[in-house]
Parts: sequence; structure tokens; C-alpha cells
Amino acid sequence: MGPHVILSVVLNVHREGLWAYKAMRSAVEALRKFMKVYGPESCEIVVIADKADQPTLDAINAVDHGTDLPVRVIETLYGDLGMARNEGVKQAHGDFVAFLDGDDVWGALWPQLAVTNLLALAELHPGYRGRFIAHPCMNVDFGDGAFWWSQPDQRQADFNPGIFWNTNCWSSGSLSPRALLLEHPYRARGKGLGFEDWEWNARTLAAGMVHVSIADAVVFIRKKSDGLNVESARKHQLIAHSPYFECDPKELPTHDALGKVQQPTITEASLYAQWKAAHLIEPDLWPDARQIQDLPRYEATPVNDVPGLARAIVRRMKGVTPTHVILAPHLVQGGADKRIVAYAESVVRCGGKPAIILTDRDGDGSWEEHLPDDVVVIDAASQMTASGSSTAVLALARVLMQWKPVLHIINSGIGYGMLRYYGHALRESGVPRIFCSLYGSEARKLHDGSTKLGGAAFNGWFFHAREHFDMVISDNGAHQRELAHVHGWPRTKTITVPSVVRALTDAEFGALSLERGISKSPMIRVLWASRIVRGKRLDRLLGMAKLSLELKLPIVFAVAGETGDSHSKRWAAELRKLSNVKLTNKSFDGWKDLVPGKVDMFVFTSESEGMPNVVLEAMGYGLKVVSTDVGGVAHLPYVVKVREQDADNPEAWIKAIMEPATVEMLKGSISWIREHNSIDEFDRQMRKAGYYGTDEDDRQSGVDGEVENENRGAAQA
Repeated sequence: MGPHVILSVVLNVHREGLWAYKAMRSAVEALRKFMKVYGPESCEIVVIADKADQPTLDAINAVDHGTDLPVRVIETLYGDLGMARNEGVKQAHGDFVAFLDGDDVWGALWPQLAVTNLLALAELHPGYRGRFIAHPCMNVDFGDGAFWWSQPDQRQADFNPGIFWNTNCWSSGSLSPRALLLEHPYRARGKGLGFEDWEWNARTLAAGMVHVSIADAVVFIRKKSDGLNVESARKHQLIAHSPYFECDPKELPTHDALGKVQQPTITEASLYAQWKAAHLIEPDLWPDARQIQDLPRYEATPVNDVPGLARAIVRRMKGVTPTHVILAPHLVQGGADKRIVAYAESVVRCGGKPAIILTDRDGDGSWEEHLPDDVVVIDAASQMTASGSSTAVLALARVLMQWKPVLHIINSGIGYGMLRYYGHALRESGVPRIFCSLYGSEARKLHDGSTKLGGAAFNGWFFHAREHFDMVISDNGAHQRELAHVHGWPRTKTITVPSVVRALTDAEFGALSLERGISKSPMIRVLWASRIVRGKRLDRLLGMAKLSLELKLPIVFAVAGETGDSHSKRWAAELRKLSNVKLTNKSFDGWKDLVPGKVDMFVFTSESEGMPNVVLEAMGYGLKVVSTDVGGVAHLPYVVKVREQDADNPEAWIKAIMEPATVEMLKGSISWIREHNSIDEFDRQMRKAGYYGTDEDDRQSGVDGEVENENRGAAQA
């Protein structure tokens, strides 16, 4: 039987070159002191050379470690630091394992002090035997950035267990029982996941391990501008999800039975002596009393709003994990909001559990009666605004990494920002599909006949998050064409899904008195309904009303909608002065406000649109529709269109209004809505997009159906 190995040092190297020689030397010198306490051959060095280059291997082999300090060099091809550390643990023979990165330098007392303290703690607290993890009380960073920082002890009264939501307070150079490391191995990095030591610290803390800080111990850490952690930060990588993120930080183990301690420190004499010894190994470490005193201190400061916001969102689900999460800016009355409701309803119809998270503006409660009981609306906008965007996107990402839902972003700036920075992390964590919807005030017809898109598609939001989307959902083909033209977005990753709009039945249509409502009425009753904001161009209706009075035409106008900006308020004030206009300053709620026999036609004056819901509703109701040819309206049948280049001319509108509507036109309009905007058609298209499933077969079915869908999209767009 060989000697009892108490400590194994796992030295991880890759392409450090001469730096690896210095790291190895520092380990050898520290282990010499260790063996003076614990005897010869009580320790070993296991070098894990993961995809190491030859200069690094040569540097390791050049170190004189003597005959009483076993050294094994094991070459691996993981290409992952966490996996390489796990391999080192498997190969180790010691009771304890200490990690040393191939470019760092140990203070000479660190391993001996750590093992001595852990053995003493195990004797003092036998119930915690094997659960202590040691960290040096002080790290000194040198190289590309010089500062020092204290590593806290978990037993301190002021220790904040929530710190790992957004920062790390313990470096990778820890020392632990080997059995603990076998039970809690490191996790592999991913495209969106990094900081393997940060993740391990959080996970082991949540699992009930106790991280302790060792007084008079110091490690010198080389900072590199192209280091792994710097790269992870640049790529906005997150640490992987673990049980740590599924509980309130206040609920984490406190270990009161261990008692409380003050922050362990290092004396200036001990620091100076170890720094001086390290200088003999790495000349860049120059021990000067003034330098030690003037070296800036770094403190890991948590942002407490992140766990608070994340846990508040999770609590709203009352223990239910949603299958789908829809991120929307708000949920109030309006066409865009009706589509949000439609997506949630479709998920419920297909057996899912959707959650709608409002990110920009809290809902006004007006939609509660429209939503199925299985839909949870989470008003998070106020908290997100108060916390700030960086906190909001991080908290939201952590929630989604826990839930792993199908994700759908609808004009949410917070949602796009979260996806831009943390999209890879969501994918690595198991979020199966990510969708976005583009609609609303997007497509604008220019005077030269071309179309310009604004909103999320072209304000930078979509561009920076585009790589993460499986499918773009739109209600009109203008988006498909413009996304392909401007962003090179594949047509096979865009689908046109109709709005769900009710259409009159044949019996309902027959019950209307067409002679009184259309042909025999002494007045033509025109309805204009929308949010009264600048882009809806209420001034065009003002021009029509004035011209109608001037020409003494039998036209009366009903205007329904809430005023928004200063332009709309001015236009509304002028309309109130006209005898042929009745203005109702309230939100228009579609079918509720369409009274049979009270309206003859619908006029839509907007200069910028996607596929306006209110136009589709008017068609389904059997009204004659006169509209600008913007967005998806340009290709709707049975709509009398006013070209955008003529839309500022009141005479063009009056001419269109005065043209008589035929029964065939109105019946055709109803039939078209019934065919293209039914619930069944909505669900059919969403199923093609792979919205409900999470496996590859469903995903492929969405792609296979795109040829048919593209033809259909051209018809509606």
C-alpha cells in the first residue's frame, strides 16, 4: 500500500506557456511547506493538460519537483475547463483537492492553512464533516489590471447569499474534500453559459455546503484581457440554472449552528512575506510596501433587485410552470392586444399553460373578461421600470431559464434586449423555441409607392436578436418581404397568421335592414374608430367632415377613441366644433360598439399599419370599408382603397364614401373574413409554425408548410 495522500493539487493548463512553469513552481514551493507539517509524499500534483500546446507541456516538465512530490501529467481533449477539473478530481488520490489555474501563483501558506482549518472544522462540527469548502481570504490580481479583494466567509453575519444572482464572490482556486467534488462536479460551458466556478459556488451553497475563508492565505491571480471570464462577460454569458435560483435568497441555508465569524484577514507581515516569495517565482509581482497600501480594492456588490424581481414573477404562477411565455409591452384595449389574447387562447385550446408577462406598461384590467382562466397575466412592468432595464433583462432571463417555456416576444423592448444579450443562455438552458410577432404600426406606404417598415423590425431590436428566432409571425406579407429584403431573413422562417375576427352568420346578415341601413337611409353614417394618435391621421377625417359640410353632403361621422398626443387632442377639439361629427372619447371595443343598423361604413385613415384589426372587424360585420392602402390593407379584397399619395386630399375620400356599396360586396367581405380569420385557421397556421409542440417533428412541420403559407400570406398581405 502506498503512502496516504492528504492533498492533491489539480493544475489545469492549456496554452499558458512559461506562465505554466511559474504556476507549477508556486505549487511545488507551497507543497514543500505542506509536507513539513503533514510529512513527505502526503501530497501530489495532477497536471490536466487539456488541449495543451507543446510550449506549455515543456514548461511543466522543466519544473524540478524532487522525488518526494509525485507529479502526473494527464493530457485530455475536453476543450472545457470545468470538464478538465472534473477529470483532475477523478485522477486525484488525495482526501482533499485544490485547484490551481495554469497562469496563477500561490501564496506559500495557502494549501497548508486550508487543510489544517478544514480538518479542525470537521472535528469541531462532525455533522458538517465533508461539507466545508476553503477559499483564501485574499486574492491579489495582477497583469492586465491590478487590485485586491477579500473572499467572504459564509458564516459572516453580513454575508449576502443572494450575491450569485448577478456576481461572484469566490474565485476558482478553492480547496475541498475530494468526495464533495465527486458529488458536485463542475458543469460544462456552453455557447451562452460560462463562469463554471461561479455556477459551482452558487450550486454548492444551495446544496448546503459551507464556504469558509482562510485567514493569512493569499493567491495571486493573473488578469488577462483575453481571459476566459473576460470572454464570458463580453459574450454576456450567464451561469447555468440550478436549484440556487429556485428559492428566495433568504431561504438558503444559514448554518447558524456553526456560529458567526468576522471577515478573516491577512496580516501585513504575512502578506508581504508571501508576496516577496511569489516575486522570486513571478518577477511581475513586486513586493513594495507602498504598492501594497495603494493597491485598489475590488468588492463584489450584488444587485438585490434581480432576485426580488425574478421571484416575484415566479410567485405569480403559484407553483405552475407555464408551457408558453408571451412577453408583451402592455395589455390594454387595442388591436395589437387582441392578438396577444388570441395567442394565449390558442395555447389553452391546445392543452398548454400560457403566461403573459407585461414588460413596459401594466395592464388596465380591461382584458380580464376576455382571457381564459388558464391564462396568467403578470404585471411586471412597474417593477421592471423601477429596477432598470439591465436588472429587468437579467431577472427575466433567469426566470425563463428556470421555466424553459416556448418563448414569444411581441413588441417588447425588454424582451428583445433580454434575447440580444442572453439568447444563447436561454437555448443552452432548454428553451425549445423562440418566436416573435411583428405587427401594429409597422408598414408605411410612401408617396413613391414603396413600403417602409418601422417599429421592432427596423429600430434595431429585431436585428440584434434575429439569430435566436425560430420563426417570425406576422399578420401580413409586407413584413415577410421587407424582412427578406432588408435583413436577408429566410422566407421559410416567416409565417402569416391571421387575426381571429368574428364574422356575421348568414342569418345575422339577413336580419339587418339593408334598405334602411344602406340604400334608404337619408344620411350616410360613417364610423372612424381607433386610438387617436398622430399616426392614425384624424386630421384626414377632419378634412372630410369640413368638405362634407361645405358641399352639404348627407354624411355624418361618428368618431370613437381615446386621445393621446397633442396633435390628436387638437384635431379632436376641432372636430367637436363641427355639426356633422359626434366624437366619443373612449376606447373602441369592436363588436360591442357596432350597433346593427346604426353604422353604414367604416373609414380608416392611418398612414402606418401592419394589418389593422379594426378593419377586419368592420369587414366581418358587413360594413363597407374605405381605407388607405397601407400595410396589409393594400391586398385586402372588398375594401375601397384611397392611395396614400391621395390620402391628404379630402375629395378622394368623399368620392370613395359616396360610391354605393352592393350587397354582393358586403356578403363577399363577410365570407372572406369567415374563411381567412377563423379560430380554426389561426390554430392551423400556429400549428404549422411549431408553436405548440417542442420536438423536432413539430418544428419540421412548420417549415414544410411554409410554401403553402407563403402563398396564403401574399393573399392577406
